[in-house]
Amino acid sequence: MNDSEVTEKEKREAEALARALDGDGSAENVPSDALEVAGLLRVSGEDAGLSDVRRDAVLKKLLASVEPVKRQVPWLRWLVPAGGLAAAVAIFALTFTARVGPAPLPLPDKELIEAQASVAAGNREAVAVLRDRMQQYRREIYKTLAEHYRG
Repeated sequence: MNDSEVTEKEKREAEALARALDGDGSAENVPSDALEVAGLLRVSGEDAGLSDVRRDAVLKKLLASVEPVKRQVPWLRWLVPAGGLAAAVAIFALTFTARVGPAPLPLPDKELIEAQASVAAGNREAVAVLRDRMQQYRREIYKTLAEHYRG
């Protein structure tokens, strides 16, 4: 037998190898060493990358064979933010809705208004009276505010 003569078995193997490399058939009848060597030779060439057409075909074939991944979100991942939001809403509701509206402040009495008018008219002797009446009025305001906002 001569090296230049090709046997029928070698022809079948070569055709099966060509089909396997093109992706058109199965690699059942192809010797694994020949397939590996052909793949290495193909990749080691100067133009080692796939052509755009071949790349798209391989990608389409791979994507068709892959099942989509179903993401499973653990319930705990949603429970923590939802619980935090519920706690924030509860704190807000308890804090800001317990007392609606401003505190009802006491009105100044007649003596305080008369002392203010007297000082405004230039009466220097009424300043001490105004100071005393203002201190009493401030105490009443602070007491009312403390009762209203402390609960």
